[in-house]
Amino acid sequence: MKERSHFGPLTMTTVSLDDLDSHLVFDFISQFLPQHYDEVRDMFRRKGAYECFKDLLERQDKIQNWYAFSDEQAAKALKEWCKEEGLLPAP
Repeated sequence: MKERSHFGPLTMTTVSLDDLDSHLVFDFISQFLPQHYDEVRDMFRRKGAYECFKDLLERQDKIQNWYAFSDEQAAKALKEWCKEEGLLPAP
């Protein structure tokens, strides 16, 4: 959807957070727990996937790695979005 304001054209894009999060999950699993990829893929075909995923991370002692990875990826995505929109992050 495009809207116009006195600041010029604005492009609105709707992306599901679940889609973004699941991409992060599979990137993480590929890097840190590749032997569990099929198991995680099966988890995300059912309800309660994130709870099961976090249980797996706890059992594998990777939950802190997940939080760090997720935070880092979110910061990268925000920085890229700001760049694409011509915005400068606050100093």
